[in-house]
Amino acid sequence: MVEYIEQSFQGVIFNLTYFKTIEEDLVKYQLDHPSECIPIMPFFSEENKKILDDFYVSDIVPAKSYDDYMFNIVNQGFPDIVKLFLSEHPGWSKLVIKYDY
Repeated sequence: MVEYIEQSFQGVIFNLTYFKTIEEDLVKYQLDHPSECIPIMPFFSEENKKILDDFYVSDIVPAKSYDDYMFNIVNQGFPDIVKLFLSEHPGWSKLVIKYDY
């Protein structure tokens, strides 16, 4: 049996262990694809949050911070945003253990 750490956030139970193994890839993907939003901000390290904040407080995206950008995304329904993101990126589907809503 594989051990993993679960973390719940706004109706989604994430596999935090898996997230930590691909965190750098997710940050790189986000920086390379500013029109998309990786909807798992609470779990990024402080260093990566700073990188994302610096990126989103720029001319590229009209937001005050990545948190501000995420707030706008979350208003669309966080579980639905996660499902959409993972449907477009099935290679990262292990990020979600289940939807809890």
